[in-house]
Amino acid sequence: MTAAQKGRNIQRGLGTGILVFCFAIALALGGCGKSAEATSPVALNGVRIDLPKLQQCCSSSNPAVRESVDKVRLSIRYADYRTALEELGKLANNPEISDAQKKTISDVSEQVKRAFAKATPNSASNTGQ
Repeated sequence: MTAAQKGRNIQRGLGTGILVFCFAIALALGGCGKSAEATSPVALNGVRIDLPKLQQCCSSSNPAVRESVDKVRLSIRYADYRTALEELGKLANNPEISDAQKKTISDVSEQVKRAFAKATPNSASNTGQ
């Protein structure tokens, strides 16, 4: 191998290393925005709905409860208030839910009811059905 070939191999190695480093930084920065987004309450029709608190309080529950919380989250995301309230009602009546969880579920349910009441006629009737 000549000196010129060794030089080109070193340059390729450095270029690849720099590219990998930039990619790693981009991934790290991209993940930062998601964590802040996931921990802040959702604002819907001027009402703050504390979904992160609901998800946190039910995160160690059984899979059926977590699935119901996911349905609430998706329903709120798509302004499907009726489904969100229906799932919150199921959660509140679940015998495996603790008193602290029931309090959070009740709080979120009230927030969803207020958002529903403030909804425009189009968004209130557009329940994804």
